Amino acid sequence: MRRFIILILIFNTTVWGSFEGFEYGSRSIAMGSAFTGLSNDCFSIFYNPAGLNNIKFNEASFFVFPYQYGLKELSTTILLFNIFTKYGTFGFAAKKFGFELYKELTGSIAYANNYNQINFGVTININSLSIRNYGNDITVGLDVGVLFPLSQNFDIGFTVKNINAPTIGKKREKLPQALLTGIAYNPVDNFVLTFDMQKEYKSDLCFASGLEYKIFDLVYLRLGLRNLPSTYSAGIGVEFNLLRLDYAFVNHQELGLSHSMTVSILIGGKDD
Repeated sequence: MRRFIILILIFNTTVWGSFEGFEYGSRSIAMGSAFTGLSNDCFSIFYNPAGLNNIKFNEASFFVFPYQYGLKELSTTILLFNIFTKYGTFGFAAKKFGFELYKELTGSIAYANNYNQINFGVTININSLSIRNYGNDITVGLDVGVLFPLSQNFDIGFTVKNINAPTIGKKREKLPQALLTGIAYNPVDNFVLTFDMQKEYKSDLCFASGLEYKIFDLVYLRLGLRNLPSTYSAGIGVEFNLLRLDYAFVNHQELGLSHSMTVSILIGGKDD
């Protein structure tokens, strides 16, 4: 009975529709997922692929979002990494959402480069949906993004998700198309403010904001707010040598708390 209720939740809400959402990475989640204008770690693959060009290290990360709202059936795990080359920066990700009755798998390949201080990027998402007793299907989605500085301390970014309008399943359900606009502002060293506007097709405009403050050159404190869904979030990050650990919690107004964790290994600098 409990799993039947979960399936109803998945199929009939905008929160858990097929391949809905992109809020991944404990760092960005803690900042309210207002990450489009910042996008400077390997989770840029999901927010703004152009940001891959701003990453200072090759990164390999493992993200787990277990027991979302107390339900292990709504868990998400992701393994991803980026690598610098003389031809630009590449990113790769493998994502799993769901459980044995309903499962979403996504493999992502991203590329970013720059021209005259303008970063541009693209992510190709190969999406596989499997529903027990209903079958499975595969579709390909395309995300594009740009990111550039307006001033020394002010960056702005834009992303269009599923720009090719992919569909999936026998009913040709459209995967969500969204336009993301974000800014990142560094008023002082070790402090950043972010603000996003996110508009999904046929949905209301979502506003998100976040902040990150680095203390002791080791610890990051983060806060975030969103209006759709109405949530607040917070988290902490610790970076030591080549290892970074990030934790975040997000509190939904009606569904309660969820926790996530990301473990990242930093492998060589961009200028090494």
